[in-house]
Amino acid sequence: MSMLPNDIPLGEIEVKANEIVDNFRKHTSGEININPAIIHKTSAAMGEPEVIKTLQSFPGVLSGGDGSIYYFVRGGQKDQNLILVDEAPVYNPSHLMGLFSSFVPEAVKDFKFYKSDIPSKYGGRLSSVLDIVTREGNKNKFSGNIGIGPAAFHLELEGPLKKETSSWFLSFRKSNINWLFKQLYNNNISINFIDLNAKTNIRLGNKDRIFLSFYFGNDELMQITSADKYGLQWYNLTGTLRWNHLYNEKLFSNTTLYASRYNYNFYISQKNGIFWNTNIGTLGLKSDLTFYKSPQSTFIAGAGLATNTENPGNLNIQNPSSNLIIPVIEKYFNKDIWLYFGHNKKFSKLFSINYGLRLPSFLNNGPSKEYYFDNNYEVIYNVVYDTNTVYNFFINPEPRFSLKFSPDTFWNASVSYTHTVQYLRQIGTSQSPFTSLEVWYPSGPALKPSTADQVSLSLAKLIIKKDFEISIEGYYKWMHNIIDYADHAKLLINPLIKGELRLCEGQSYGVELLAAKNSGRLTYWLGYVWSRSYLQSPDINNGVKYTAYYDHPHTINFNIHYQVTSKFAVSSTWIYSTGAPYTVPTSFFWYQGIQVPVYARRNNVRLPDYHRLDFTGEFLLSGPL
Repeated sequence: MSMLPNDIPLGEIEVKANEIVDNFRKHTSGEININPAIIHKTSAAMGEPEVIKTLQSFPGVLSGGDGSIYYFVRGGQKDQNLILVDEAPVYNPSHLMGLFSSFVPEAVKDFKFYKSDIPSKYGGRLSSVLDIVTREGNKNKFSGNIGIGPAAFHLELEGPLKKETSSWFLSFRKSNINWLFKQLYNNNISINFIDLNAKTNIRLGNKDRIFLSFYFGNDELMQITSADKYGLQWYNLTGTLRWNHLYNEKLFSNTTLYASRYNYNFYISQKNGIFWNTNIGTLGLKSDLTFYKSPQSTFIAGAGLATNTENPGNLNIQNPSSNLIIPVIEKYFNKDIWLYFGHNKKFSKLFSINYGLRLPSFLNNGPSKEYYFDNNYEVIYNVVYDTNTVYNFFINPEPRFSLKFSPDTFWNASVSYTHTVQYLRQIGTSQSPFTSLEVWYPSGPALKPSTADQVSLSLAKLIIKKDFEISIEGYYKWMHNIIDYADHAKLLINPLIKGELRLCEGQSYGVELLAAKNSGRLTYWLGYVWSRSYLQSPDINNGVKYTAYYDHPHTINFNIHYQVTSKFAVSSTWIYSTGAPYTVPTSFFWYQGIQVPVYARRNNVRLPDYHRLDFTGEFLLSGPL
């Protein structure tokens, strides 16, 4: 018996409203969960869409300055933000001194950002987490994409390794603005950057899958003369191998081996091999378990170990003269070990709770030479530690808690408490928004880790008919052992650099407002933040509390995007913020023929208020590769 197909027309199935409601109900306090498509709806420098620039347009994420990729979150410093790419840390996410970020939007599958209520699986930074997952490739067919703009061109390729089971993805981006600078500077300057992302995923049966990913980003800013080259060069390199295993329909694990390295060279003379170098490397292994006990109850747990090596900046000379004395800055070796668990429980239609505990420990081990200081920051003595000797140990529990109240489908209210600890800090006195001579230093016997406690309250409302969401969130953060610097601090090539550091107590608080329309031809979001950030140390400003240099009481961001046709779209961004504080001397005196400034108060003057308006037009030329 044969049967003939008979097509029956069905009406359109509308799932959009349900998706909007579902995303709204899943949203947690302090989380920014952005669809990568939104990245292309923001105005960008030289037409290059930016992950971090998009993030900076949301409340609570303050830009480090015009053209800067650095950001400050709720009164935290720029090094207090954890950035992960496929679970490997990235220590400098910038290109062209911070004008562009290292992340190609076309290579991003998903990213999440937490500024409070940080899940217990994350640690190592005080203020925020940016977790980026790259694309895994098309399992069914080969495809490609090319894009070109004033600043760079990019190429993406993807396809199946084995149809419907395994795939690969490749992305390459290269700057193309070198020609412009050569015209301006008579071929005497070379400015280039590249990004390379590669990823593959392989299914091994019904319960196992392997993911292998790689990222490399490199920058070169060199001045060229007939006799020599000098300038800056830095790179980021990460690699991740992840094994996903499904034990049963309720329990699965991810076991990840990852590595990351950041290297920065300042060439004084490339021909003669004279350059200043700093670098940091991390090698880690971790395992994460997720157990779905029921639709109302989910448990997470995990453990990990990472080894770190920091070179805090040394001057290298290929052929030093015999009478030249160059200080040698010791490398540092340390380990992170952590355990964590978390539980998300929905008690009823009204209430849900999320709690967890992270237990990190930090070990300093040799070989190392540690200097110990008195209360006047003078060296008392030093100790040399042998290889693999553990000479210092920290352990700091990090509790996390949040309570969510949903009186109906379209209202959310929540309260959260987050305690965080940071053992690695970035040292550098420059307040420039661009990448500069900064180094990473570990906590140790003479440098306690930074800690923070944050309480936040939020209220959100969804208007489903217009896909319009409005939210308000308030926070208060207490910070301890935050680094600031002595007046006239000497940080480069200084073995006694810890004597130039001053530990501060910090506090920040604020209110964040967001109104957003997320679908349709016209989309927009408007954010306003009122916030304050203060530091206090007995050794700075005569012990009087002072404003942090990233304190901007008022900030407004407005982004609007209109899809004119399927091939053409326009967008605009307006940014306003109160001017940043900075320190000016109140007088000067002469010492041995050198004019020395005298400072009365830290950050005693503000820059004028800042605002900027950007417009972008985007044309889509679609077709086969």
